[in-house]
Amino acid sequence: MIVLIKLILPAILASTGFLTSMPILADDGVVAVDPPEPFIVHAESAAVMHGSERVNTVALGTLFDATLQRGPWRYSKAINGWVHTRDLVPLEGAVAEFTSRIEEKPTAESYHLRGIAYMAGEDWGRAVNDLEEAYDLGESSASLHLNLGHSLIGLGLQEKALAEFSSVLKSYPDEVVALLARGNLFLDLENFSAAIRDFEKVISLQENNAEAYNGKGVALSLQNQYDEAVTAFNGAITADPHFLEAILNRAYALKSVQQFDLAQKDYELALTVDQESPAAQNDFAWMLATCPDSEFRKPKRAIELALSANRSTEYRDPGFIDTLAAAYAADGQFEKAIQTCQTAIELMEDEEELEELKTRIQSYRESQPYIESLEEPAPPEDSEEAVDSSSPE
Repeated sequence: MIVLIKLILPAILASTGFLTSMPILADDGVVAVDPPEPFIVHAESAAVMHGSERVNTVALGTLFDATLQRGPWRYSKAINGWVHTRDLVPLEGAVAEFTSRIEEKPTAESYHLRGIAYMAGEDWGRAVNDLEEAYDLGESSASLHLNLGHSLIGLGLQEKALAEFSSVLKSYPDEVVALLARGNLFLDLENFSAAIRDFEKVISLQENNAEAYNGKGVALSLQNQYDEAVTAFNGAITADPHFLEAILNRAYALKSVQQFDLAQKDYELALTVDQESPAAQNDFAWMLATCPDSEFRKPKRAIELALSANRSTEYRDPGFIDTLAAAYAADGQFEKAIQTCQTAIELMEDEEELEELKTRIQSYRESQPYIESLEEPAPPEDSEEAVDSSSPE
């Protein structure tokens, strides 16, 4: 089983800018931080350093992982530089730190920062409470509304989240992060035309924005407009040749129009970008196990890839387990296919996918492998719910 990979936005939003020079890493005393240590910036404007030169600043509330340390300094690839620990709070103790500040003097800033700490731990209810408290205390920044929107999505309150993103865009119609966030949410709401408008607005502002091209491609693919989707994914990969999700999404679109040779090249490319990626392993295994063209069915390699994907996810993803079952069936190992598919059935929560699994396991019981049908269904209806009050500007 494979799915399109949507635009994935960071949970914590901040404007850190982009640096073009490489960090200085050869100084004595540099030590790797393994595993990386997450920090929250609690200074109003923390300096980003390269050697003795201040090259940028990182915004209050930014969350990043430090991968190197040198005395009191921490380096992160995400901000492409070094930040002093006086400007940072370790995420592990962030809730306690900001709670102490709130008890001493409740401020909008402390509530916002604690809300970010809760977001990092996916404690969405507490995050919403703190972010709304920050708003009540007078903060109404774009980052507050964006963070509140993402937290509301975490609670399943998409319509309220949509209102938060749209409120930012009413004041700042060219705010790229808000456009990407709302476009991605429109995908969830199956309002594909609105999603495409937001992604195209981003592309008009930033012609090399890979995330916007990928989001547009997903919206087109979900409407079975695969040729147009391939063009969009091409834009994403041109902007970022290592954009794994876009490569996998292009492979999906190419496979859907039965260009299996090109799809196979993309899956191989994806494994070149990240040979340990469970998503890349799973998606390629699915094609190698279920492709309608027997020339591209390679059950042994499908099993190898599917096993690796499932080991990486500790056999907890029913979609990946389904792929392994299909690979066993393609190889004629029907008893293993039945047992594996039964495990996927027991873990599957999505009712529609559960019915598909039940159909597949019956085929395996009849010693029949699963061959994917690629006949295009009718395009889905584009939902326009909530557009009147929250449509793109």
